[in-house]
Amino acid sequence: MKIKPKHLLYFLFVLIIIFLVVTTGFMQYWFMDYKDEKYWSYNNGIISGSESKIYIGTSGECWVLVHGYTLTPAEMNELAEQIHKKFKDTIYIPRLDGHGQVPSELEKYSIEHWYNQIEKLAQENNCQYLVGSSMGASLVLKYAEEHNPKKIVMLGTLIKPEPDYLPMTKLIPILQPIIKYTKKSEPGASIFDIEARRDHISVYNFPLKPV
Repeated sequence: MKIKPKHLLYFLFVLIIIFLVVTTGFMQYWFMDYKDEKYWSYNNGIISGSESKIYIGTSGECWVLVHGYTLTPAEMNELAEQIHKKFKDTIYIPRLDGHGQVPSELEKYSIEHWYNQIEKLAQENNCQYLVGSSMGASLVLKYAEEHNPKKIVMLGTLIKPEPDYLPMTKLIPILQPIIKYTKKSEPGASIFDIEARRDHISVYNFPLKPV
């Protein structure tokens, strides 16, 4: 039996809708926070273990360690402990606003807001060393351009935001009101080791608005 072109189009359309429903928040805006509310233990609206952290040192030097988007200070704890142990420096690991909470809280903020948060902390404490992971690396790089600290370290730095054939910076603002968020199969960073994932607190859903 020969399949008519219009039937094939209908079939493809249905497949696309199914794909969007399964992998994104398409037509499911109200479920953005559902899995995280069930999975995590919260203290005053913040996931336990994702709070800001400070290691007080005696050297007179200080660092700011900046986590990535949808992640929390927990991903920087091990690095902070090693720096503090070796150099006796003071280490600040701020929780960027909206992070370590339900995913919808992230929609209230922008990268400009998070940059201002880092800038204020580093300036108030005269921190000359900054480390950033993923989105945090971009914040640290901007800080270095504007304030010329002694050293910066960038981990998982975004080198190129999009392939030439997929202009995501143009597509995301168009698709975001419809798709809202993308889904992850489980919380935590993209780490296969279960024990390691527990140290990288992150939410199930990835809101697109701040992106």
